[in-house]
Amino acid sequence: MISVVIPTLNEEQYIARCLESILANNPDEVIVVDGGSTDRTIEIARRYTDKIYVVNRRGIWLARQVGTSKSSGDIIVSCDADAVYPPGWLDKLTAPLKNPEVVAAGGPAAPIEDKPIPRFYCGLATLFAKHLHWFSGFNTAFRRDAWLRIGGYPRMNRGEDFALAAAMSGIGKTVYVEDAVAYIDVPVNRQLEMLAFLASTGMLISGLGLKSSAMTGVGLGFYVAELCTVVEEPSPIHHSQVAAAGEFALLPLRDTIPSGVWSGLVGGLTGVWLHHLVTEDVLNADALTVSLAGFIGLTLAEIGLSLPPST
Repeated sequence: MISVVIPTLNEEQYIARCLESILANNPDEVIVVDGGSTDRTIEIARRYTDKIYVVNRRGIWLARQVGTSKSSGDIIVSCDADAVYPPGWLDKLTAPLKNPEVVAAGGPAAPIEDKPIPRFYCGLATLFAKHLHWFSGFNTAFRRDAWLRIGGYPRMNRGEDFALAAAMSGIGKTVYVEDAVAYIDVPVNRQLEMLAFLASTGMLISGLGLKSSAMTGVGLGFYVAELCTVVEEPSPIHHSQVAAAGEFALLPLRDTIPSGVWSGLVGGLTGVWLHHLVTEDVLNADALTVSLAGFIGLTLAEIGLSLPPST
């Protein structure tokens, strides 16, 4: 039996298209797990399946975990709500699992919208799937018993799909299925994130080459923030809030910290704040307050940077 699990959060624009394409592949069961949508996502999903669960808090790993635990299949297929799956996709993706030695399989990605950034994003996802067997959550099939053996999904805000595939490869064979293509929508914030990665890399390299502690700090701060978003936040305080507060806290220390160190710290905190603006973290309810505080803190910090230390 094959169960398809789809996490959702405000997906009214995509969910019907996704579910229609999945049902055309004739799965035995389709499960939708909603993270608290405020639009018509659940209403639309009920037209296609009665197996809909709502989790109390957001978290992609939690939605996938709940959906898998509620499913009845011995083969679980992980999908995303903004993806489209062509006819024959499900049979191709799950075919390797007929071999009892295979515990997971994954396929490539192609963009629904044929533009440079979506192509680049899908190219990276396909590269990871093909050569590292890090399968994306929008196109993965795995055995329920293997999922139970590794303890379920890792508790990660991001990268839970790659971590799951890596754990699966430790207990059995994983297979890349070239022709099981998922067509995905790459949202604007994800495209911004990809561009920001390139910009931050350039900032980091330029900062090191020019020996600019501020530029180096921005690049490093962005990457540190990216690592922070992988794990579950231990408290309601967001890392971007810490960055904004840190910028304010550094201002009175201008005369006590060496100029290079001070500008590097300000740059690092700015990089963390910039990361907040170009990722899905901006969906947090307090995003506007955090962004405004960060902007003010950045402005004041830059003014402080331009002033010589008092004597």
